[in-house]
Amino acid sequence: MPTVLVPLAQGCEELEAVTVIDLLRRAGITVVTAGLDDEPVKASRGVVLIADTNLEEAIKQSFDM
Repeated sequence: MPTVLVPLAQGCEELEAVTVIDLLRRAGITVVTAGLDDEPVKASRGVVLIADTNLEEAIKQSFDM
């Protein structure tokens, strides 16, 4: 099964992040979200996103995209 890394930064557009993650997961693709650090990601409109991991840990893994 393909695996995709979706990095999330503070101030990201929540609609863009959530839509991409949702569509990929509905397609049966494994999605790993990674914040730039271990803190929750506060998106541009104040929505708080909790990433699966941080970027430092995520780059140790192999991803298809």
